[in-house]
Amino acid sequence: ETVSYVLDNLNGTRFIKELHGRNYGMDELFLPSILATRALRMPGMYPARCLYENDSAAPSNHLFATRLNHWKWWKFYGCSSNVYRHNACVFGVEDLPYLAGVHHIMVNKLMPAIDYGAISCIGELLYNRTHYALDDHPLDHSIYENLPNVRLHKGMQADPSYFDRFECPKFPKRKMKKIKRRGLATFFGFQ
Repeated sequence: ETVSYVLDNLNGTRFIKELHGRNYGMDELFLPSILATRALRMPGMYPARCLYENDSAAPSNHLFATRLNHWKWWKFYGCSSNVYRHNACVFGVEDLPYLAGVHHIMVNKLMPAIDYGAISCIGELLYNRTHYALDDHPLDHSIYENLPNVRLHKGMQADPSYFDRFECPKFPKRKMKKIKRRGLATFFGFQ
């Protein structure tokens, strides 16, 4: 639904041009930004207030299903390789025992120029899990069922006004600049 909405209902040209003026991360900002813009009424939207209340756009790894990211300022999670790019840990072979047990679909970052061995080993692990029914890490459905965005959309299916009552998860604060609030609806012609 979300992909169809973006392709059929939005003209993001102006917003994409704005993002291209940034130093890095432009490709990573488009979808999260429009998903947090309530005026667009996109399927899969998430309350921007939850991000603002927590003063963080990437607060914690255990709340997201898709991408594992260990930010430099979240020392609690660690980075065994001790290599960072744009403040994100570049995982290496030292991190493999940990990575083999996470519930995330993707890991950010693995870089062949830094440690190709880690990429090769993760690839072999995924191959073995897929083709040899390696059951070393059974899927725990409750992790995904209890993610904030999943709870939000289950509630909205029963009652569309649940969006306004949704209780944002609370995260520990980090010392960073405040998120600059700018309405994205204007980029897409919505008021």
